[in-house]
Amino acid sequence: MDLTAEECLIHGNIKFNLNDHEAALEYYNRAIELKQEYAEAHYNRGVVNYAIKRYPEALEDYNKAIKIAPDFTQVYLNRGNTYHFLNNHLSAIENYTRVIDLAPQDFQPYSARGDTYLIFEEFP
Repeated sequence: MDLTAEECLIHGNIKFNLNDHEAALEYYNRAIELKQEYAEAHYNRGVVNYAIKRYPEALEDYNKAIKIAPDFTQVYLNRGNTYHFLNNHLSAIENYTRVIDLAPQDFQPYSARGDTYLIFEEFP
């Protein structure tokens, strides 16, 4: 029996939680094949790519997820974290600020942006 895109996403999530990153990627890839404009599948694949240190691929996935769902706040946070890790602090700050604009009640982007300002040594 063939799986739907949503079922592939669920299977990918299970595999990711079991630290089977390659299997998770296969399921997310299949979900995207079935439903190209599936923001959550692109986002989750980005999370896996980040976890296995494939940072350019993670950024591509996050960019695609944002293109599909521009108000998906968690994507901006993770994209900011990826930029932060890659020492692209200005882009990290821009992404954290976008999360703050979309979800001002969320403490994570404030903390991450503050940490990045400290490293970047540029305060608003």
